[in-house]
Parts: sequence; structure tokens; C-alpha cells
Amino acid sequence: MVVYQKKESSMKSSIKRLITSAVLIAVLIPAIYFGGIFFLAISMFIGMIGSFELMDMFYKKSPTLKWLRFVIPIFSGLMIFAMYAGINLYQPNGSYFFTFDGNKIITTCENMDITNIIPSLGNGLTLVVAIFMVGVLFSFGSCIFIHDSTAHDIMSCVISLVYGGLMVGFATTLEYIPPLLAGTTQIKHVPGRMLGYVYSVAVATDVFAYLIGSKFGKHRLCVHISPKKSVEGAIGGLVFGGVLGSLFGFLFKVMPVSSSFSGGTNFAIVVLFFIMSLILSFFVQLGDLVASKLKRTYEIKDYGNIFPGHGGVMDRFDSFIYSGCIFFIIVQIFQMIILGVI
Repeated sequence: MVVYQKKESSMKSSIKRLITSAVLIAVLIPAIYFGGIFFLAISMFIGMIGSFELMDMFYKKSPTLKWLRFVIPIFSGLMIFAMYAGINLYQPNGSYFFTFDGNKIITTCENMDITNIIPSLGNGLTLVVAIFMVGVLFSFGSCIFIHDSTAHDIMSCVISLVYGGLMVGFATTLEYIPPLLAGTTQIKHVPGRMLGYVYSVAVATDVFAYLIGSKFGKHRLCVHISPKKSVEGAIGGLVFGGVLGSLFGFLFKVMPVSSSFSGGTNFAIVVLFFIMSLILSFFVQLGDLVASKLKRTYEIKDYGNIFPGHGGVMDRFDSFIYSGCIFFIIVQIFQMIILGVI
């Protein structure tokens, strides 16, 4: 009887996960493909809910954070909006990335000049830093005047701002960054290529780390953080994340392979992109371990329950947030090198 109940419970849980996954796919794919205000709303939702989940976790051991857990997510949402505005609404030559069609405002990322993207992004980042510092100073001041608050409360606010605001902002801004196409500065940008690439690496890494770990896992990776993860699973996730990530990069035209390049150049690009996918796959797994470490420290099973069967925003998107943030930084450095900025 007990075995039957466990099987029934497991089946219900699996069905719940499948339904939630289907709904997420139905929402995220159109948001990524069309971009614009719809994607901005999804990004701000992820950042603000993720920030709240972190603050709520900290609140369980620090009751003085009771009302701050509702305020800090607002700063996170503002940072994500600033990232969007910096790229999509401003160009240094005075033109704007939107057009008017009657009473309707249409945002677009088409025909962006790469030489304008870095200055545009710089304006967004300046505003992001300003909002972040206001949030930090607000946290400092609030914790000073809240009775029985500690330095732990201040750091809780800062971590939530960094993770839910800065890191989510960097990761989701990949939606608006054009692919790394060599030999041209004028690009017709299809939204979501870069973001889709990173997310495909995250999914491939997670899926194959689980499958290979379940089948062949014998050596534990981090017993004190996640007892079920194995070295074999981590290696399998790394390899398949690198291979499938490179394949998706080619299919999404993120990889700048061209018939106008020599065979040696194309081969070098493929190798470098494979290495990039391996690096991202590594950070996918590191991000998952960081999130697990926080949960184990604060003795919680899930960050939230907004996604039935999957937990909260931080449970579902932790790997993508971490790897997406890393990829965003790498892309900016790479583009600045190409343009001779550094």
C-alpha cells in the first residue's frame, strides 16, 4: 500500500512538472522570439521574483528583513529595465530604437550598428550602477535604523540585488546583443539568438549530467552540497553541453562561420566556440551548486513554489542566470577587442 502511494505521488509529481514545463515553453519561446516589451516584462518578473525568493530565504533566519524583502526586488526590477533601456531606447548618434505606427510604439533591434551597441550599453550600465548603489545605500541605511538588525541583513540585501538584479539583467540582456558576426558592422538582428544559445547549453548540461550521473555515477562530486551529483555526471554534462551547445550555436548562427572564410579560419572558430561552450557548461554546473549551497545553508528544499513541480524562479533558472551572466561579460570583452576599444 505504501509503495503504491509513493508511485502514485511520484506520477502526479511528474505530470505536474511536465505541465509546468509546457506552460513555460509556451510563454518563453514567443517572448524570446519577439523580444520587445513582452520579453522585458518576463525578465523583470524573473528578476524581481528571484530577488524576493532570496530575501524570503534570508528572512527565515533574520526576521528584521520582514519588509525589506518587498522593497529590494523593486531595485532589481529597475536594474533590469535600465539594461533594456540602455540598448533598445538609445543610440549615441541621437536616434532611438523605436518607431511610431499610429498610436503604437514598436521597438526593434534590426539593423543595429555594432559600433553603437557598446556606447548604448554603456549608458544602460551607468544607470544600472547608479540604481544598484542607491539600493545598497538604502539597505545600509535601513538596516542601521532597524532595531536588532545585523551586518548579515545588509549582506542579504546586497546578495539579492546582485543575483536578482545585476546577474539576471546581464543574462537576459543577451536577448538584445547581436551575434558575433565577423566581417560586418551592420547586422539585421534576430532577437534571442545569443540567449537561446546559452539556454541550450544550460539545458543540455543539466539533462545529460542527470542522465549520465544516474546511470554511471559512482564518485560523489559535492556530498556536503548536493549528495546526488557525481563526477561522472558532471563530466558527461560538460562534454554534451559543449558539443550540443556548439551545434546550437551553429544552427542559431551565433557562430560566425562563413563561406568567405578560409577552411583554417572556420576550423579555428569552431574549436574556439566549442571551448566557449565547455566554459559555459562548467558555469552552468557551478551556478547550480551555488544555488544548492545557499539552500542547504538555510535549510530549505526549494526557493519557492511559483512553478509547480519545479520550485521557484531560482530553482528553475539558477544555472542560466549564472552562465548567462558570464557569457554576457565575455561577449562584451570580445566585442571591445574586435572594435579596438581595449
